Amino acid sequence: MLISWWDNISDSIMPDIFDEYEFAGWDLEHAAITETSLMMFFAPELVDTENLPHEGLKNVNPYQTFPAAEGIIPASGSLYTARSSSREKGKLIAEDVVNNFLAITKKEFG
Repeated sequence: MLISWWDNISDSIMPDIFDEYEFAGWDLEHAAITETSLMMFFAPELVDTENLPHEGLKNVNPYQTFPAAEGIIPASGSLYTARSSSREKGKLIAEDVVNNFLAITKKEFG
């Protein structure tokens, strides 16, 4: 079974996660609100809350090149803002995804 956490966040909690900034799509969530919130929950000592990035990509291509063209990725590595991230959002995401993973595992394996 191959399963991704971001594909298994319940729609019902999305407004709680993206309460200050619009959800821009999973392609832009690298080091942004969800991932930063999860880090704040699991390893808060690794998050510099004074410098959460507000920058992000302006234009998103429907394709990727490797290596990425110079200047495409912001210096922070964040593809969208991380400013509204919080430990509470990370906890909400983690608990929701674990519950959804358990339900999927029970369905598939009994």
